Amino acid sequence: MLAEAFKSNRHYASPLARIFTSALFLDEAYYMSGNPRAIASTALLARYARGARVPLILMSATIHESHIEWIKLKREEVVTACLEGDGIGGRCDVEIDGGEFIEKASAIEWKTHKIREENVVSSAEELVKAGRRVLIGMRSIARAVNIYRGLREKGVEARILHAGLTLGDRGRVLSEVETLLKSSDRAFALVATPVINAGVDASFDSLIVEAPDFTSIVQWSGRVCRDVDKPCEEPPEVFIVEHRSEEYVLKEVEKLSKINPKISWRIPFSFGGAEGYGRLIDADAEKTEIKGVGREAMKLFDLFYPFFVRQEKITKYLLSEGSPARRSLLVQAFIEGREGDADSGQILERMITLEAWEVEKCAKHVSVYIEVVEEAYDSEKRLGVRSGEDVKELWEDIRKNLESPGRLYRSLVIAHMRKGSRRGVVAGGILILKEVYREGEGLLCIQEGGEG
Repeated sequence: MLAEAFKSNRHYASPLARIFTSALFLDEAYYMSGNPRAIASTALLARYARGARVPLILMSATIHESHIEWIKLKREEVVTACLEGDGIGGRCDVEIDGGEFIEKASAIEWKTHKIREENVVSSAEELVKAGRRVLIGMRSIARAVNIYRGLREKGVEARILHAGLTLGDRGRVLSEVETLLKSSDRAFALVATPVINAGVDASFDSLIVEAPDFTSIVQWSGRVCRDVDKPCEEPPEVFIVEHRSEEYVLKEVEKLSKINPKISWRIPFSFGGAEGYGRLIDADAEKTEIKGVGREAMKLFDLFYPFFVRQEKITKYLLSEGSPARRSLLVQAFIEGREGDADSGQILERMITLEAWEVEKCAKHVSVYIEVVEEAYDSEKRLGVRSGEDVKELWEDIRKNLESPGRLYRSLVIAHMRKGSRRGVVAGGILILKEVYREGEGLLCIQEGGEG
């Protein structure tokens, strides 16, 4: 893409490694668009990369001109690339020859509907009975679990995927979903939160989705008729859940349907009689108001010093802010084993990453702080668990902060940093009692409100 920016005959992002010693790609760059800290991090990263003469490439199916403006890059330093026939904000420097993709993707005849929340389960049941593989995208773990239970009660084959599952259960669900997708005669429903967007490659026939914006619909739709070389047997349907979607999304879809009922959720520009999703992404940009980027940039500035960053500055930032890119403070937790002991089974498979504020909901079910350690047994290394007196001092500090997200995060970071001086420690976190974890549904105590 950038390697051939100055040639008269340009091709796709080819062999950058032949030209540059390094290049930095940020895939799914839309993630930074709505958060001042993520925008500030990207802006400083762009400035640093420019100074080091390292190309920075932002990639996304839903990138908008405002993404470039938000990170305050000068126009002459930006090269925009898009599919032939598209234009980002009316301007595109490099057009990619995507004729074959456009031809196949435009053959997909999307049908877009609105659906009431109380009809989600019954509609999904009908779609599965008709032989469809249905993806149901929920913004809340609690609502995802309720939909999943409703489907199971009706005898519908269903799976659930969300951030409140252990790593082991997530892996098993993904493995089962992969098997179901490979079987052409196995219709089913997968209820998921946005965690599915983290590198899950799967293709469904229909989508039911809660839409905070159009960007989310496009991203979810990317998992419907995903392989354009193997098109869906029936036109894919997108159902937007009315009560749980933003009002401007519903109004814009209604307005567009009167002009052209055919909306393409795969191509950003109008083609083959269908309206591209690009104008809907424009509506997102108009509704997005970003404040505080400068303030976040000032906090981050010392971390982007070109030559040397003192450890003390990194530690200070991590303790006070958490992360240069994450939107919330994250902590590690483990679910107690079946027999009630900390080290039964594969401990790392029972690990969950939680947002710090969620721990308050589970505080009375947290029993201790543990460390996963690598130990040698007869010249063979195995994982074990250290708890009790070995980590008593750390646990006392963590225990009193379980209902204070900021202080809890800091106490766990301090424990994590201290583990570096103790040989063999590979992970650490709080241990949650098994009574609040249900296999197939996840961690019960966090399933009230919140998104994810």
